[in-house]
Amino acid sequence: MYFQILLSALIGGLVNLDTFHIAQTMVSRPLCICPLLGLILGTLNGSSQEGLHLGAIAGVILELLWMNTFMLGVYVPSNATISSITAISLLCIGLIGSPFEHSERLTFLILTICFAFIIGKSAKWVDFFLYKKINTALLYKLEDSIKAKEQRIGWINWTSIGICFGVYFLLLIGIITVGLSMVKAGTCFLATKFDLTVFLPLLLLLGCGITISIFGIRKYFFYFIAGFLLTTILIMRW
Repeated sequence: MYFQILLSALIGGLVNLDTFHIAQTMVSRPLCICPLLGLILGTLNGSSQEGLHLGAIAGVILELLWMNTFMLGVYVPSNATISSITAISLLCIGLIGSPFEHSERLTFLILTICFAFIIGKSAKWVDFFLYKKINTALLYKLEDSIKAKEQRIGWINWTSIGICFGVYFLLLIGIITVGLSMVKAGTCFLATKFDLTVFLPLLLLLGCGITISIFGIRKYFFYFIAGFLLTTILIMRW
């Protein structure tokens, strides 16, 4: 388990750089990173198929919920990538090979998505500190080095990348470790007292509502229906 947490944190720290620092290939979006990391963790747990399945479920739900997360000017959005890494790590480590019954697994899924959503919202302030404070300080050093005609641009750039990776690598280790304990405890407590499965379609409808509010319904109606049906089918076959 500890190796998987470290691996998830390592991959999460690297993939998070795709959102701003380097590449920006969109692999950091939930619909991409959740199935990919799910496949890796599922393979380590002896069930690559279930890992990919969990990744597809989490990816579709979180992609709908985080459809409005994109950087625009100086605005720093919620961190959909860290939310996705958290969700799929908890699902694969906590569910694959677990003795949970079907209702408990659905409860675990719902609690994981809610926990990951909160993490994504909270990580916004970490991003704000990194981008607005640390990167601004490094920018001043860059300007000073240019004025002094020093060749320090590469060093300053890699320093920024290294700080961002290191911060989220350490944070993800703590988040995934604590999250596993919290979600497992919540599942054991709630699954025997309440039926939370009704909240799953509500999460999907919320995600569709967020997407519709951004893009409008006419042009993208097919994609809303496809996302809703795909997730419903994946959950029913799980």
